[in-house]
Amino acid sequence: MGSRRHISPTIVIGILVITLGSVVWLNPSLAGNIVLFWGLLLIALADVILSKRVMVFGITIILLFSAKLLQIVPMVYSNLSPELVGMGDTLNTFIRLLSAGLIIAYIIYVRKNQETININLSNIPLPRLKETKDDKEIEHPSVYICKSTSNRSVCIGGMDRYLHTIVMGVTGSGKTSAVLEPMIWQDLKNYKNGKQLGMTIVAPDSEFPNKVK
Repeated sequence: MGSRRHISPTIVIGILVITLGSVVWLNPSLAGNIVLFWGLLLIALADVILSKRVMVFGITIILLFSAKLLQIVPMVYSNLSPELVGMGDTLNTFIRLLSAGLIIAYIIYVRKNQETININLSNIPLPRLKETKDDKEIEHPSVYICKSTSNRSVCIGGMDRYLHTIVMGVTGSGKTSAVLEPMIWQDLKNYKNGKQLGMTIVAPDSEFPNKVK
């Protein structure tokens, strides 16, 4: 028998919010429902706080506010003149295409800059849903390593730092000064800021350990 896969509550919330936001976008009259409109915005904001991700919040913002425009534009044109209703419908088509393009562009941007966004969010002191683990377990924050050839930030995530890491290079190539030292300085800075961190440095000579000390 296969094991049942656990689905995170935040994933369910995200799917639900985007689905309801899409329904409002397809039926702009629902944007006039204040409880539904602001309720979805607040839930999307709560998703940022609880899961520390921005994808759901950004998509929801675009869906809801474009739906609000889709609701208002025909009313404005019909109030100006009944003959302008057709122009309002044309503008609504443009708003739908624009909002769909914005959502696609936003998804591409978030995926392309996911590491940087995660690091920025992890540095914001927001409450998170508690996970089942030992409260005394040390949590290492993500660390910045360098810029890639495409000018993207290269970072090692907190949990990934528990895995094996090897830095290879000939003597004098900068393994310590360009990689290990910046990582350790970031850890020391996080420790100074109240993060519960542990660190052990072993080296064949005492120069680097004494430098850290």
